[in-house]
Amino acid sequence: MKIYFYDKYGDKYEINSIEYTQFNGKCTLVYLTDYLNNDGTYSVKQLTFGGWLSLQEVLEQLREIIER
Repeated sequence: MKIYFYDKYGDKYEINSIEYTQFNGKCTLVYLTDYLNNDGTYSVKQLTFGGWLSLQEVLEQLREIIER
């Protein structure tokens, strides 16, 4: 399954994977592709959130970060 979402400016993002770890407490790792523009360039970022988040919570956290 691929999960795409768009910010309020129409920029596209893709969640590549979500992993859960208990290395230093419970954490959710999100690997996110940020499509920089329409010429096919992109960057991949790893984001870490405290606790084990549901998909809905991950999307809410990403929206807060992206739309700042």
